[in-house]
Amino acid sequence: MKNFKVKSLGLLVFFFSSINTLKAQFEFNSSVDTNFFEVSSRFYSNPANLEDSTDEGGLYSQFKKWQQFWAYRVGPTGNFNRVWSALRTYADNFNNTVNLRNGGSNQITSVNDHWTPLGPFGKVVNDNNGYAVNASGNGQMNRLELDPNNSSLVYATSGAGGLWEGEVKANGKYTWRPLSDNLPFSGCSDVAIVYKVTPTGTDKFIFNAVGFDGGTKAPNCIGVYRSKNGGPFLPFTTGMITTAIPFLHISHLLANPNDPDEIFVASEFGVFKTSNATTTCTWVNVLPGLSGENFRGLAFMPGNSSTVFASGKEVYKSTSSGNLNTWNPILTTSAFYMTEFPNAQLPIMVNLAVSNNAPNELFANFTTNASSTGDQRVWKFDGSVWTQLGSMSSTGYSRVGIAVSPTDHNLVFAGSTTVFRSLNGVWSEV
Repeated sequence: MKNFKVKSLGLLVFFFSSINTLKAQFEFNSSVDTNFFEVSSRFYSNPANLEDSTDEGGLYSQFKKWQQFWAYRVGPTGNFNRVWSALRTYADNFNNTVNLRNGGSNQITSVNDHWTPLGPFGKVVNDNNGYAVNASGNGQMNRLELDPNNSSLVYATSGAGGLWEGEVKANGKYTWRPLSDNLPFSGCSDVAIVYKVTPTGTDKFIFNAVGFDGGTKAPNCIGVYRSKNGGPFLPFTTGMITTAIPFLHISHLLANPNDPDEIFVASEFGVFKTSNATTTCTWVNVLPGLSGENFRGLAFMPGNSSTVFASGKEVYKSTSSGNLNTWNPILTTSAFYMTEFPNAQLPIMVNLAVSNNAPNELFANFTTNASSTGDQRVWKFDGSVWTQLGSMSSTGYSRVGIAVSPTDHNLVFAGSTTVFRSLNGVWSEV
């Protein structure tokens, strides 16, 4: 089965905005913004932040969700550092024991829409028209990853509900079981699965990015945990989690399909790489990026894993296996850059996708700091020229999702709170 990872589109099923996400004109600086009340005051002092107060995916709504989440958690002083210190201590002292539960098999059999829900679900109650009115699932979905060696297994991640393994049955339904109940925090932003052949057999490794993806001040982002052959998840964060960086918001894990020991991480503090993922798993920050750059996109050139792309506010390319000091910008150096982004309307969030059907093309979805509604633009890069494929309005800030079919590069999905599809250049809302 082709490994078709959905870039920030969750399961291409559910799209919700993270309660911890603040983007566009109001960018949260995790090294400076240490007080809840100071952050709130700065937000309300800018009239531009209040303009889209009726837009569910807009900046104002995102801030209000963030504010509501933290108002009762920071204490009377509003000092975030107190919270971080307590949570870091809790995570470090957590007794990592296995406590896996058997997943339930409740399913929604059908809904009157274009989408078929796959789970994981809790107890489901349907109304008279067959719609689920009480489906206590695991919340916002972040990623979907197919097992590269077992076509019956799929892995789903949730910022609040953790990591789940789904197994498809003969009737086409899925049985789900949680894999992250033995962790100090339940959130999972991404997952990578690799297999390594050894003299005694083949070992399976699952890498779990614990926490929310790319949020701001999310309390449960404690790096990458690893499970070997179904064993417990243990932290492997050397070089990644430090005294200076006690928490790390990870947006994406990218495993080299040709080398199980090579994995990349896109995060708010740069792009990290390990070349010994299945052994000691130590990390190196190979691309620190620009000041305040929150990396979201990672992609190998199809058929050539020595060429790696990464994106935050800029798009970078390395032709030397993504090693330190081998990355070069390919966005700001392009001829179209000042035409597409005039008057300092610079990208603040870029995500990437590739297709095996077009190995020399890179697809990117942009949103800029001049957009009050989170408008997004989709472009294609052929190695020398950027070509615009389309633009979408009022899709929200919190996700810049893009996915391209591995068998047809003319089939492109992009969006945030609203999903759009392009087939042969014609865009429509999904």
